Amino acid sequence: MRHRSRGEHRRPRHHDRRSATGGHQHGVRPRGLPGVGRPRVVSALVAAAEELDYDYHLGITCSTDSFYAGQSRPGFEGFEARDSEANIEELREAGVLNFEMEAASILTLASIYGLRAGAVCTVYANRETGEFRTEGESRAAKCANHAVTYLERMDEAVEASDSDHWHAGLSIER
Repeated sequence: MRHRSRGEHRRPRHHDRRSATGGHQHGVRPRGLPGVGRPRVVSALVAAAEELDYDYHLGITCSTDSFYAGQSRPGFEGFEARDSEANIEELREAGVLNFEMEAASILTLASIYGLRAGAVCTVYANRETGEFRTEGESRAAKCANHAVTYLERMDEAVEASDSDHWHAGLSIER
């Protein structure tokens, strides 16, 4: 499998990797100001996913503090959050690719403390088919580990140049 080009669009499937480019952490930053993956980190994650020939998607993730109701799924004894179906549709229309529970906190805290961060998510639940599988962690970890080696080479290329930032003109060896 290869990544999709900009013109191709489909909903993510199991085994697909996602590199989160943004999320929101309630109580740490003002509402509407998301935690965002650093561009160099996201670029390294993309390079790693491509090298590993993993299907991936870049986009917005929705961090929530609840595995069930916060993700618009029935919880204990069938409890559902108010307007959960409308919430899902609103998030889809906004381009949100997935739910998870940590990325916004990690991205926001990294930003506050001047650190770099990104996120790789794996698909467990397919809302459209109802399928749920717990697999993909090892591939996500492998992608993140490969990204660290790319990030190191990108940092070295920036240090060796007159630039303050990574850009496509600073090539690195694959």
